[in-house]
This record gives sequence, C-alpha cells and structure tokens, in this order.
Amino acid sequence: MSSSSILIKNANVVTLDPQVRVLKSHDILIEADRIKAIGKTGSLSVKSGKVDTVIEADNKVVMPGFINAHTHFYSTFARGLTKTKSSSNFHQVLKNLWWPLDRTLNHEECYYSAIVMLMEAIRAGTTTVFDHHASNGCVEGSLDVVAKAVQDSGIRAALCYEISDRDGSSVSTQAIKENERFLKYISHLRMSNSKSSSSTNLKGMVGLHASFTIESDTIKEVASLAKTYNTGIHVHVAEDPIDQEITRQKYGCSAVERFFRAGLLNTKSIVAHGVHLDDQEIQILKDSEVFLAHNPESNMNNAVGTADISELIQEGVRVGIGTDAMTMNMPLELRCALLKLRDLKGDPSVGFSIITQMLQQNIKLADEMWGESLGTVSEGTVADLVIMRDELATNLSDENLIGHLLYSMVPMVTDTVIVGGKLLMRDGQFTTLDEQKIYAKSREMAKEVWRRI
Repeated sequence: MSSSSILIKNANVVTLDPQVRVLKSHDILIEADRIKAIGKTGSLSVKSGKVDTVIEADNKVVMPGFINAHTHFYSTFARGLTKTKSSSNFHQVLKNLWWPLDRTLNHEECYYSAIVMLMEAIRAGTTTVFDHHASNGCVEGSLDVVAKAVQDSGIRAALCYEISDRDGSSVSTQAIKENERFLKYISHLRMSNSKSSSSTNLKGMVGLHASFTIESDTIKEVASLAKTYNTGIHVHVAEDPIDQEITRQKYGCSAVERFFRAGLLNTKSIVAHGVHLDDQEIQILKDSEVFLAHNPESNMNNAVGTADISELIQEGVRVGIGTDAMTMNMPLELRCALLKLRDLKGDPSVGFSIITQMLQQNIKLADEMWGESLGTVSEGTVADLVIMRDELATNLSDENLIGHLLYSMVPMVTDTVIVGGKLLMRDGQFTTLDEQKIYAKSREMAKEVWRRI
C-alpha cells in the first residue's frame, strides 16, 4: 500500500536533528516521498478530504526510522541450531557455525533469511540497513535475491558480498565478481535516473570478511573494484585478537594498517567491531574518517571483548552502531551499548552523550550513502518515519529524550512505519507482506538447512 499524501495528526515528534528536539502536539504532512510541512496540531492549512491517508497519532511518539550500520540477513537459520560443535573461542564459532551455514544456503533460503530479518527490522522501527551477505554455496546472483527481499519489504539497504579466501581462490574470485556485478547494476540504475523503488532503496558496497582470511592479491582486486565504482568497503576489523595475530604474522602489520596501505579506508567505508585496536590504528581510523560500527551484543555473545567507544569517540573516530544480526531493534542495541560502557568504565554517569553521537553518526552514514536526508524529521527531508503504539508513562522533553529512548521505548511496540512516503506497516500490521506465511516457510526451510549442516 502506498499513498501520495499522508497527514499524521497530534504527534509528539522526535526530530533527531543536531538539536535533538521534541515537538509536542504537532502534525506532519507527507507528499510523495517527502515531509512537506510540520506545524502545531491544527495549524497546517490542509483539508482532510484532500489527503489520501489521515493517521491520528493521539500524542504518540513519531520519530525517524532507525538506521542499522552492520548486520547479516543470512544469519536467520542459525536461530535454534544446536547441531554444531561446541566452540571455546571466536575462531571456532566461525568454523563450527557461521562458515558451514553460509556454505549450505541456496538462493531461496537466502531470500527467506533476508525477508525475515527485514520484517523484524520494520517491526522494530528500523528503516535503513547496511547488510553484509555471505552464501559461499551459491555466490552468483545471491545479491539479487537479497535485493529482491529488500524491494519486497520496502525499506532501504546497502548490500555487499563478503569476499574471503577461506574457501579457496575460486570462491573469492566468484565473490569479487558478485560484488562487481551488483555494483554495475546499481550504477546502471543511478545513470538511468530511474525513480523505481529499487533505485532509491538499494545501494552497493564492496564486502570483505576480515584481514586474516583475505590474501594480498585479493586485497589488490578489491581496491581496484572499489575505486572503479567509487564506493567503500564493508569489513570486519579486529573483532577478535586472531584477526590481528594472523595479520601481523603473515603481513607484518595490523589489520587497520593493511587496509590503509591498500587505500581502502575512507569516508565511504565501514569497519565493523574494532574491539582490539592499538593507538596507531585508532589514529589511522581518525585520519581516514572511516566509519566504525560498534556491535556490543554480538561482542558479548562471542566473548571477544568490548570496544571502548568513549575513548574512540574522544580520539575523533566516527563511531556508530550496528547489531551484527543479534537483533534488529536499535533502541535495544543502544541500551546494551550504554550498559556495557558503564560496566567497562565503572561509572554510571557515562553514556548519554555518546549514545546521541552514535545515533547521529548512523544518520550521517545513511545520508552520505543515499545523498538524501533520511534520519531526521524536518520539512523537505525524506519521509522515513516510525510511530510508536503506546504513549509514554512520563513526560517527554528535549532533555530526557535519550533516557526515554533507552529505557521507555525499548519494550514499546511499533504501530506504523513509513519509508519514502509509503506505508509498510499500519496499526501493527504489514501492508504488503504476509507475516505468518513467511515465518511458516522459514520454519520449513530451517529443517532442511539444519539437516544439511
């Protein structure tokens, strides 16, 4: 379902602009894919009969859709999987769980793995996602399948394929070609000035696994590919000490330095995790203005340690936040980041300003990727909006917004989701997706995936 115009009435609007304002009892008029006007309730000169859809917000919270800077759609079928060998360290987790999973997936399973995650993103109010895909058993065309799921869901996603030499040079060559093929497709859409949802909702990057599974010749090819298509890389860096240990042993430098020497670190690139960085690497990340995606839940789950994001931000690194597929709920991930940082520092006063900075870095990342203003609510910006179902128990203000985001909104249910002026969810129900049918098919597929693993 889509509307050419939508009027949201009597909302408490969270702008998430640099001033982080709360506009109480305001109306929002959406025309096509843009926010046309915002004003005090009843002040907009709009007749309800002239608007396609009127939504009575009744003092509920309306805010920009959340942005997830690092996740993996392909991980869905790992949920509940118990057949894998016990793992006592991160490298074993990769070898016993994640690498066998990505080798066994076929195209249909890639689609359903993605569409489940995309539905959960919508239900959590997440409207823009940076995904990192792997399916070494069916490399060619797999990004098209994931892109189809993105188009069917209606949200925005920047996609890439994970290049790695862990399964041999023939597979890494296929992965490079898959990234190139998809980037060529995205470039064609851009050059043709298409206004279709695929051209506006989809973007491409070059994906790599991590330094310790990528050979030197592969790095050179990746650098050439990223330069040709004027895009950045999306890569795991220093998630676990093994990345640094193997990289230093084989190449005589740190993981960050290796990517820097190859010319791969710039404002268009995402490095995920950054748990085990030395001072030189932090300086390189700062000088390169590369984006670092913090993933606290995943780091705790894998027992790899915790990035000191307060130190990284203080040093001038652009730090945002992703979920690494642990959840699609960004307020939950942000709260996890706050609690872990306070525990790390032994200081319960740490955190709110850091959470604000990570939110705004995510917004900046998405704005730069799409060349649009996506993550704020103001006149003229793209209409990617979320309406929470429940009212808050205490008053909302500019000063306590982040506290409410972390402690009041985490359990709240999403009522309505709008992306590019299109209604993806209304009154808690998907407008274009059959949720029950998709979950039923996913459960059916999971049995076969588990059997093969």
